[in-house]
Amino acid sequence: MPLAETGYNWRNTLSDYAATSGFLAGLSIAFITIIVSTSVANATLYAPVRWGDVAIALLGLSSVFYVAAADFFLRAKEFNLYDLPDEYRKHLEAKTIDWGTLLKQSDDSMRKHEGYGRQSYNAALLLMFTGLLFVIGPYNLVVAIIVSGSGWLYEAFQAFR
Repeated sequence: MPLAETGYNWRNTLSDYAATSGFLAGLSIAFITIIVSTSVANATLYAPVRWGDVAIALLGLSSVFYVAAADFFLRAKEFNLYDLPDEYRKHLEAKTIDWGTLLKQSDDSMRKHEGYGRQSYNAALLLMFTGLLFVIGPYNLVVAIIVSGSGWLYEAFQAFR
C-alpha cells in the first residue's frame, strides 16, 4: 500500500531530522574537543600527519555536513503547504489561480531540499564513522576498524536495501 493511502505524512518528520542533525553536529564537535585534550592525538600516523589531525579534519567536516543537513531539512519544511491550518489553506486556495500547480511546485521543492538534506546527513555519518577510525585507532586499530567498518556497513545496508 502506498504511503499516500495510509495517511502517513512524511513531511511532519523534517523537523525531527533537523534536530537530530544539529545534535550530531554537536557530538562531532565534542569529539574534536576530546581529541585535542589527549596526548594520543599526537601519535604520528605518517610523517608529519598525526592521528588527531586526521580525526579532527574528518569530524570537523562531519559537523559541517550535519549543519547543512539541518538547514536543508528546515528549508524543505518551509515549502510544506500540507500542514497549513484549514483557514489559511482555504484562503490560499481562493486567492490562487492554479492551486494544483502551486501545490505541485511546493511538493517538488520540498522533496528536492529533503533529498539534499538526506545526502548531507549520509555524508556526515560516513565522515563521522571514518573519523572514529582515527579517534580509536591510536588505542586499538582492530577495534577502530570494527567500529568504523560497522558504521559503514550499516550505511551501505540502508542505502542498498
